[in-house]
Amino acid sequence: MLLLCVQVQLILKIRKGLDVINHNVMSIEEGIIPIIDAIYGKYISGEVIFYRKGMIDKITKSDAL
Repeated sequence: MLLLCVQVQLILKIRKGLDVINHNVMSIEEGIIPIIDAIYGKYISGEVIFYRKGMIDKITKSDAL
């Protein structure tokens, strides 16, 4: 978990220096919600979670078939 936080902070520092306007950039609090949900068992093993600002999409094994 600590390594993930360090990586997120590094990415945010790099992006901040680029002056790129991107309305999909999430705060750390927004970005970590799906990770916390996974830790607390909200998702089933094998599901693939895609998320971006304001959207979380889940693909299950049955969706892939």
